[in-house]
Amino acid sequence: MNEIKHPEYIPVHILLILGAFFMLFPFVWMICASFKSNQEIIKSSTEKIVVLPDSIRPRFLNDKDDTDRIHDQEGKDKAWQVVEDKFLKPLQEKTKLETGKTLEELSKEIDDHNKVRELERNEAWFKKDKEIQDTQEKIKKISSQIIIDIKTNINNEVKKLSGGLSIDELNKEINNHYLIVKDERNDAWKEKEAEILAIQEALKNTTGLTIDEFNKDICNIEDANSGLKINEIRRKIDSHENKKPFEWWDNYKNALKAQPFYRFFLNTLFVSITVTAVSLFFASLAAYAFAFFNFPGKNIVFLMILGTMMLPQQALLIPNYIMLSKIHWINTYLALTVPWLASAYAVFFLRQFFMQLPKDLFEAAIIDGCSRFGFYWRVALPLCKPSLVTMGVFSFLSNWNAFVWPLIVTNDTNLRVIQVGLSYFSSDAGNEWGQLMAASTMTILPLVIMYFFAQKQFVESSATSGMKE
Repeated sequence: MNEIKHPEYIPVHILLILGAFFMLFPFVWMICASFKSNQEIIKSSTEKIVVLPDSIRPRFLNDKDDTDRIHDQEGKDKAWQVVEDKFLKPLQEKTKLETGKTLEELSKEIDDHNKVRELERNEAWFKKDKEIQDTQEKIKKISSQIIIDIKTNINNEVKKLSGGLSIDELNKEINNHYLIVKDERNDAWKEKEAEILAIQEALKNTTGLTIDEFNKDICNIEDANSGLKINEIRRKIDSHENKKPFEWWDNYKNALKAQPFYRFFLNTLFVSITVTAVSLFFASLAAYAFAFFNFPGKNIVFLMILGTMMLPQQALLIPNYIMLSKIHWINTYLALTVPWLASAYAVFFLRQFFMQLPKDLFEAAIIDGCSRFGFYWRVALPLCKPSLVTMGVFSFLSNWNAFVWPLIVTNDTNLRVIQVGLSYFSSDAGNEWGQLMAASTMTILPLVIMYFFAQKQFVESSATSGMKE
């Protein structure tokens, strides 16, 4: 605290504070984004990304852009209600009649089909793929026919009420009518205005929609029809099944429902704890041997262990996968844990700490009748606690954040880990940004809590045990 009073330390402290701010900003952004809807995340500017979400922010704090965005979203919700009534619901019914399955069932079937890795795609998979393509074409024809029917019905109603004009001709006439400036609007203009209003009223009475709503109906239906992927159509239906306003906790609730997040969490916890505990035990035994025992080839063996750290993990992926495949460990917990039960870095890290312990302490313990393993268990390990905790945190973090290896060696959803589970929130059909940020926040919180409990050991690990020769 006294050091801060010295002028020469002020720039250092300012830089540290700025560095802490920039490192915390992504975490704050992620938490704030987890409370916002997808539309709000996409529409929010960079300057406002860390402010409160619309669902809990008082209206008086909104500026013009916020108000316009909220009103725009309310208008889109009303327009999409038309899409649901006129297009999505009939499509759901006809899909059920034609295929015997709902769009939700077809969507899940496609997702499960596409999760099969390329190397495991056999003849049955390709046969199923052909069936899915045929189903996609069938859905495309059904949806196209629904759109044609809607447009035909709309045009017929407009022709009946407007004296034979098509909807495009009527729209053009209305647009030209309102282009006349206010000063030039005479009695003839007022008569035309009354005629247009009468047509609007008649359309509202016969179809329940005005001309503008007709136009939005067609435009939104065409937008819903773009691409015609079953998953996209399914998402459009899902987005309208729940009509409640977006609440700040919805992303967390939906993220837990969208994927078996609890299963991912338990799998990751099991793998991380198992690998960390076993690898620390093996590494500490090896480090103890290299620090206290003399045996032929000791330095050569140690250099060979260090040499394995020079190999990039990417270069070992294929050999390790082939080896595990031959012993039928793929898609098991053994594949997720066993290859990482030995750590060269942990051996090196703990050996450096053990070497700081005085040899006299080891020799005195042996003379007093303590076995070599007894000295390791009762004396060396307790003194090594700060280093063990530090190494344990590093190992736990590495396994908690593992993505590539678990993705390669597992294809069963029940065996997936949390980082692979996060990737499920991104797909060709789009990204669920709000749910992804909520899931990411839940993923990081255990690590933050663990660090706060272990930070004392980090500090202690930078010092020796206080016993030197």
